[in-house]
Amino acid sequence: MEPKAGGMLTLKAVTDGPEVVPQFENALRDDRHTVEGSGGRRNEKRSGLNYEVTETVLIAPNDLAAPAPAKPGGATSAKPPAAAAKGPPAKPAPAKGGRS
Repeated sequence: MEPKAGGMLTLKAVTDGPEVVPQFENALRDDRHTVEGSGGRRNEKRSGLNYEVTETVLIAPNDLAAPAPAKPGGATSAKPPAAAAKGPPAKPAPAKGGRS
């Protein structure tokens, strides 16, 4: 979880070469997910899929007005919602063109 955000993932992946990394990043990216790559490197100790990449995916919150996520231990920094106003319900407006 990220403060004032949805969250963050760090992915470590292997591919057969750097040319597929942009496709991989674009497949993860959308209006709620930002993808940041830290580059890649070839690992000659691996056979086949020997190109290693690390990607960070930032996840936007579902609701930008939502309170911050709870802290470990149950404490929260968000204030409780205000109580609903009490009193008699509002009267509906009279219909136009009708008799009252």
